[in-house]
Amino acid sequence: MNPPLINLHRDGDLVWLITTGVAGRITGRVQAYQTFDPLLTIEWNDGTRETLYSNNIITLGPFQSVSALEAAISEGSNPVVELGSMKGFQGFRITVNYDGEPRDLNLTGSSHRAFFLEVVWPVVRDSFSDVHFIRRKHKTKKGDEGVDAVMASAEVDAEIKR
Repeated sequence: MNPPLINLHRDGDLVWLITTGVAGRITGRVQAYQTFDPLLTIEWNDGTRETLYSNNIITLGPFQSVSALEAAISEGSNPVVELGSMKGFQGFRITVNYDGEPRDLNLTGSSHRAFFLEVVWPVVRDSFSDVHFIRRKHKTKKGDEGVDAVMASAEVDAEIKR
């Protein structure tokens, strides 16, 4: 099995700060406490340095720019968007071609919501007419499993923005 393409948090990887959309590179790491995410030292494109927990950033892995990641997504296949029972972002996955091989690109968890909405979703919406959409529901009745369907991108867009 191939390792994930993004969010490995390796030294030298291009990173994206979720809250501001600023890019930089990882220059070091410290595992301050065994139970916490590692602290990463980031050198931002403007030359400043900052230390952040890894859950506050997205690493773009082998992609040298956000536009390279966007290009890979636009040429990918089988996009899947998953929302939780309260319509919160739970995940996104797509198969992209990297170095001549199909590779899975995954974003999971609510901390990736802003990156998904600002960077990934516009590319998916513009590149794919249909998207596999999963919305989980609270299981209040037997058989009430939620929505799992292929939907038009515009319908998924409406669900995401609810």
